[in-house]
Amino acid sequence: MVGVLSALAVEYNNLFGVKGDYQGESANLDTVEESEEGQYEINDEFRAYPSWEASIDDHGRFLYENSIYESLIGDTDYVSVANKLQEAGYATDSSYASKLIQIIEDNQLYELDRLVIQGDNPDTGGSDQPDQTSDDSNVYTVQPGDSLSSIAQQFDITIDQLLSWNGITIDTVIHPGDQLIVGESSSETTNEQEGGQTSSEDAETYIVQPGDSLWSISEQFGVSLDELLDWNNLTEDSVIHPGDEIIIRN
Repeated sequence: MVGVLSALAVEYNNLFGVKGDYQGESANLDTVEESEEGQYEINDEFRAYPSWEASIDDHGRFLYENSIYESLIGDTDYVSVANKLQEAGYATDSSYASKLIQIIEDNQLYELDRLVIQGDNPDTGGSDQPDQTSDDSNVYTVQPGDSLSSIAQQFDITIDQLLSWNGITIDTVIHPGDQLIVGESSSETTNEQEGGQTSSEDAETYIVQPGDSLWSISEQFGVSLDELLDWNNLTEDSVIHPGDEIIIRN
């Protein structure tokens, strides 16, 4: 598909060029496809969504429920994901993966994993900013667009800490209005240090970069994957994000 995506996104909220219909709603548009003989133009049916949120949600479900895309589920390396999408036949454009990677890197879209996106908030009659923390400064109220990764980044903590303090897992779904513990009280911190807990100052750490994986980090620093997982209380299925802090020497 070439050229049609702008109209799809603006007029029909279809951010990913998914064909077919969404709850019976669709739009027929001209689009360019590619085959071994070259490019050709057709008129095809594309899903029409009521909002970008619906498009994002449906696209995630589309990838998750189609077995041909199972290899990219859980993969956090955008280069790897782009290539897997092309290999699975997601688009007919033979340059799809390289174009997608170029767009991501030119616009630094990988930074979105570290960004807190503030959605529209109801009018409270006071400040423009919502009350995001309770009386306890270590408790945060989840806002529209938040993710576990973005909250960890906002409060300069690791995802592992966020998960541990709240008794949740990386697969836990959070919703606006939920309250999360984002820090320890001074007494808890003192007790942990007196109890022999290893502080971050006693270990070498590494900040995850775009394209990193647990395996690539273990290779980079000459440690075994098992050691890396053990030091960071992770499993092989754990998802890491750019900006996460990983212990690479303990």
